[in-house]
Amino acid sequence: MTDQRAQDPLGSFLVRSWLPYVGVWTTAGLLAIWLLQSVPSWLMLDGSRVPPARWGVLVGLYCWSVAGSTALIGLVLAGLRKLFNLASAEDVVPANLWSPMLLGTCEALLYPTAFLVGQPEFVGVWLAVKVAGQWNYWTGDYRGRTRFNMFLIGNALSIIVAFLLARIVRSVVFA
Repeated sequence: MTDQRAQDPLGSFLVRSWLPYVGVWTTAGLLAIWLLQSVPSWLMLDGSRVPPARWGVLVGLYCWSVAGSTALIGLVLAGLRKLFNLASAEDVVPANLWSPMLLGTCEALLYPTAFLVGQPEFVGVWLAVKVAGQWNYWTGDYRGRTRFNMFLIGNALSIIVAFLLARIVRSVVFA
């Protein structure tokens, strides 16, 4: 009998690392909404338009956005890896998967903020830097181009979730 992790390293990572990560962000969102009913005045940002009673909702929505985008992008990209047979055992190790997931977390916080403060061009600049940094990796063979397309799909999903979060925050927090 072979070890299940050796047969499906991506599935093992998703269950052992990714699901708890999503769970932590989901729980943090619930706690933020429940505990941050009001924010002390010393913690308020100068010039903030967020009503003091809505900070918990704002933080909670951001946490849920991180959980939701991580779940959505993780599932879609895992499916694409399997569909295109891109998940080799040496690619799917936690060291190779944590970095993009943590970068995605940063993007899940940065992108909606860029939309909310009226600076959506930040997203374009960020993507240009990401593409330029890995351009050589993606050129050449079919496998590199397929990974580039997966990169674009993941970023498109991240931008869609960020845009939706910005719309929700505008209607719920700033209403």
